[in-house]
Amino acid sequence: MALRLAASRSGLSASDIEAELGHGPKGALEKKRQRMMNALRGLFPSGLEEQMEGARRFWSLRTKELDHLPIVQPNDLAMLERAATALLNTNDAEGASRMRALRDRLASALSRRGERNYEADLEAMLQSQALAARPGPRPMIEPDVSEAVGQAIMELKKLAFVYESSRGEKRERTVEPVGVLLGGRHYLVARVENAPISSEPIRWRMDRMTDVHVVDEGIRAMPEGFSFRETARKAFGVYHNEAEFGEVIWRFSPKAARAAAAYHFHPDQKLEQSSDGSLIVRFRAAGHLEMAWHLYQWGEQVEVLAPRGLADLVNNHRRADFTAIP
Repeated sequence: MALRLAASRSGLSASDIEAELGHGPKGALEKKRQRMMNALRGLFPSGLEEQMEGARRFWSLRTKELDHLPIVQPNDLAMLERAATALLNTNDAEGASRMRALRDRLASALSRRGERNYEADLEAMLQSQALAARPGPRPMIEPDVSEAVGQAIMELKKLAFVYESSRGEKRERTVEPVGVLLGGRHYLVARVENAPISSEPIRWRMDRMTDVHVVDEGIRAMPEGFSFRETARKAFGVYHNEAEFGEVIWRFSPKAARAAAAYHFHPDQKLEQSSDGSLIVRFRAAGHLEMAWHLYQWGEQVEVLAPRGLADLVNNHRRADFTAIP
């Protein structure tokens, strides 16, 4: 907690600190926070600072007593390598490259501090960890596409590219980027240039984008109240069709209930245990095709109760000969 407070320039609020302490009843977290802050006052009597902004309190730590701690440990570097591999497995080559560059800079800093045996320790950590490859094929995203998209988003500038439709038709596009949805397929979420400000952003498959370059022209702000995260939550995967958006209800058999309960299908999901041992999963989202792709893995162990369109899409493809549950 001392390191977390020292790393925060603006300080941490009571709710920030309680979030760092884990989960539990509000009263228990408050008491845990109070004990933590009392302990920190004892350790850093002159370094722990408390400020008020309106009715909210913020704490920060300004001390040199933490400078003796190692800047990074070999297992930290190994974790960065693991994260880079995970990003690569999800088709994010640019993210993997940046993660490995960060790992190398930290390793260099560690070497300059004269830490002994860190290379041997890092090698041992890397040898002891492995990530399973992400199953199934995935579209290839050219690094120059990812870099141009990232630059446009960071610099709040327009992006131009040639886009190939599912019918093979190519057309030049200039858009105002909002963000990127990462998954088996990566989508750029962007508003078309000169479209009304209130227009919903469109999703563009990044593997179908070529001749991508940043336009030296700023983008317009999204309407007040727009949230990219909320937009992303409307989809089960990365594809969103407003006409499909609505309540989704799945029932997993008693045999599959335990495995299904361990899945995070959607951020807003609600689980209901039935008296017969089956599990009901409810959430609101669009993307029937991506739901069908996922549900196929469960064979006859899952039934779609709603919507009707999704049920029609999967019912004739449920099968009983799968030897395992996802």
